[in-house]
Amino acid sequence: MTTSQPTITTRCPRHNRWFDAASVIALALYAGAEASAHSFCVDTSAKLQQALTDASDGGAYVNEDNIVTIVFGTYHTGAATGGAPFFFHTTNSTHAMTIYGGFSAACSGERHVASETVLDGQSTTPVMILRSTKGNINVTHLTFANGESDGPGAGLQINYLVGVTAQVNVDHVVIHDNHTSVTAGGLYASGSGPPGMSAVYVSNVLVYENTADVDYGGIYMTGYGNTSNVLNSTITRNHSPAGNTVGGVYCGGSALCNIYDSIAWNNSNVGISLGNAGALVCDDYGTLGGTTPGYSSNNFSVAPAFVDAAGGDFHLAANSPLFALCAGGTGTTDLEDRNFPTSGREDMGAYEDTIFIAGFEE
Repeated sequence: MTTSQPTITTRCPRHNRWFDAASVIALALYAGAEASAHSFCVDTSAKLQQALTDASDGGAYVNEDNIVTIVFGTYHTGAATGGAPFFFHTTNSTHAMTIYGGFSAACSGERHVASETVLDGQSTTPVMILRSTKGNINVTHLTFANGESDGPGAGLQINYLVGVTAQVNVDHVVIHDNHTSVTAGGLYASGSGPPGMSAVYVSNVLVYENTADVDYGGIYMTGYGNTSNVLNSTITRNHSPAGNTVGGVYCGGSALCNIYDSIAWNNSNVGISLGNAGALVCDDYGTLGGTTPGYSSNNFSVAPAFVDAAGGDFHLAANSPLFALCAGGTGTTDLEDRNFPTSGREDMGAYEDTIFIAGFEE
């Protein structure tokens, strides 16, 4: 099947309106949800699961947009979830579900970065499963850790076995140390986007030390419609079996797959695999698999030089060759909520650490 290729330039993709529509929708939801949607503030595992239940089929708020705001801290699956993952499911609602971590007490005041709000499967259950056939799903400022599963997406599973017609946005998220006996150790995400909007949009994520016993150690994403996109992310030290498997990130489905300003390094076997001819721009990866990209520019295959990969610190070290390589964006924030430069150059991956070419540090 021949698919038309959208116009792509060597500028940072955040300048291209076709690319960032999903994030624009998500940001609008984040900004306006407290005024226009039902809002939950949760500070225990039991309250988190109850909020997801109330927004699911049969729940009191299934026919509303819902935003679940989570006070920073650690939330375990187990007794509070009935020995299952945190779970949300709706088949008919066209309303959005947004799950937003990092809030201070009473969901107000100082905000906290993704690493400070942890959903933990305790190496016993998957961490979170979200399924919405018709409503958009947005997940931000959370960590998904220590999931154990016999299904895809031990850390975060979105829309598995769902005939989805809605978008998925995952940003400012850490996914680490999850394991599945099948495929997709870290993240499984499936979405659908109308013309000009992303089907699955993954940005500013750190995905590391996830394992799949069959294939796709880090990320497996499928999009239907226009495009699926990965932006400013670090995907490293994820594991899949020896052979022609994907340790890092697989992007497939009928949507064009685009990966920008991202690091996919030191994963088992294949680091990046495209299911169709999308674009790779300003990425650093080891082995490339799948379909040859329709557009490729400013890509590298060099050791990133992380500060302490073994210890889980994936900031770029002072001697990294990946500083200030990618064209500047429009001021969105990195994984730790620091602004990217609005001009000049930005760093590759999930963290922005450089002194910009203009000579000032953000």
